[in-house]
Amino acid sequence: MLRQYLNTERQGHDPQHRRLEHLSDTDPPSCQREVLPERDVGRVRQRYLKQSKVDLVERLLIVEQAYAENQQQLARLQFELLEIQQKRGEGRQQARQP
Repeated sequence: MLRQYLNTERQGHDPQHRRLEHLSDTDPPSCQREVLPERDVGRVRQRYLKQSKVDLVERLLIVEQAYAENQQQLARLQFELLEIQQKRGEGRQQARQP
């Protein structure tokens, strides 16, 4: 009975588990850290070297997902811009015709 209680307590206080929940991809993008281009890369590298492999993999997956979503959004916006430019071009051609 005591062993079962201790195992339950140990599982509830697992620091690895807590970190994974913190880095989950269900967090809204606003909760994720903003990356500044002028950041101290050496300091960031040291911070990453202190993290566990599991934490780094979770972070990488989150970043890859965000990158893929940004690429899709960029492609969609480029197609929308192209359509707008084409419509403006057609409108100008029709206005020039007598």
